[in-house]
Amino acid sequence: MQRSFSYGLYWILFYLLKYRRRVVASNLKNSFPLYSKEEIKRIEKGFYKYLAGLIIETFILGTFSADQLLKKVKVLNYDLLEAYLSKGTSCFILTAHFQNWEYAGTALGVKSNDRVAAVFKPLKNKWFNQWIVKTRTKFGSILVSMHDVKKILSLKDKEVAIYMVADQTPSNTISSHWVNFLNQKTAFFHGAEKMAKKMNIPVFFAHVDGSQTGGYLLHLELITDEPQNTPHGWITEKYAAIVEAKIKANPSYWLWSHKRWKLTPDE
Repeated sequence: MQRSFSYGLYWILFYLLKYRRRVVASNLKNSFPLYSKEEIKRIEKGFYKYLAGLIIETFILGTFSADQLLKKVKVLNYDLLEAYLSKGTSCFILTAHFQNWEYAGTALGVKSNDRVAAVFKPLKNKWFNQWIVKTRTKFGSILVSMHDVKKILSLKDKEVAIYMVADQTPSNTISSHWVNFLNQKTAFFHGAEKMAKKMNIPVFFAHVDGSQTGGYLLHLELITDEPQNTPHGWITEKYAAIVEAKIKANPSYWLWSHKRWKLTPDE
């Protein structure tokens, strides 16, 4: 049933509404300039199939029990994170708009016994924002606005995993760190690195990948546990390199419909 709905939504998004088709096509062509038109079209269609499934999965997340969620998302090496939390140290968990980051963050909250603080960008649509907040906090995780830096910094000794999707476009060039990413100069949000250095807490990357059973696998990779000893920009660049590698390996599973390159270095 879910697969039928997903295909129907894919058809509506791709053929009927042509939802952000120009944005997606432009992003793909600029990111993969050596790919043929056929390869770009294959990735583009794959993306819209993924997007349709992602939308449906997001809406049914609220119907899951904790046990059902952990069956859908298997957290492979949680002990790596628990080793720090159990010592009273909070950690940053950075991820990207890749596969189903919502399921991954929520499952991590269940696995950690509600010790996840998810950093989010409040939505302009009040109804949808309330629905997102209700869904994300159903299993006990707390939400913190990405604009509330003081609140995020106060979590240093709270023994929580600060979960952040960090590949969003920064609001301006002042808060950006520029990285060569997917064949383009790309502005990355630099706040996660700055806060990690100020708090001097470990930084992980959360790999979210599809499983053969139709669910997801969550694998944690330690970027550094000594942020203050890393050069300026190193954490952001390491993060960007991991995200780029994941996109190149499975290009249809990133959120290409965002206007990711609306900022330019000259602004």
